[in-house]
Amino acid sequence: MTSAMMVEACRREDGGYTQRLHEMPLWKTKVNRNDPVYVANYKEMQGLVRELEQRIEESQWPGPENAVKKHLKEGCMLARDRVELVLDDDSPFLELCPLAGWGQ
Repeated sequence: MTSAMMVEACRREDGGYTQRLHEMPLWKTKVNRNDPVYVANYKEMQGLVRELEQRIEESQWPGPENAVKKHLKEGCMLARDRVELVLDDDSPFLELCPLAGWGQ
């Protein structure tokens, strides 16, 4: 049986974190990727993934064009611009719940 390495984050006594590597066995799958049910489910899931990616991309838009123009004309910054302003250049940013309120 082959194996893969897994990284585990462990909390130290000083409050920091350290990483440990663990060797994990890779199990052989019994899934038949040629099975018509598998193929149909896979295709359907790929469509759902594309839809999710599209919605996440759309969630990055600042809003309707006329509202954005009005906002900028009034000298206001857009929300994402304000966030970028307070982050350090090398700081990662993880947006939680990018689809919160979708369709409302």
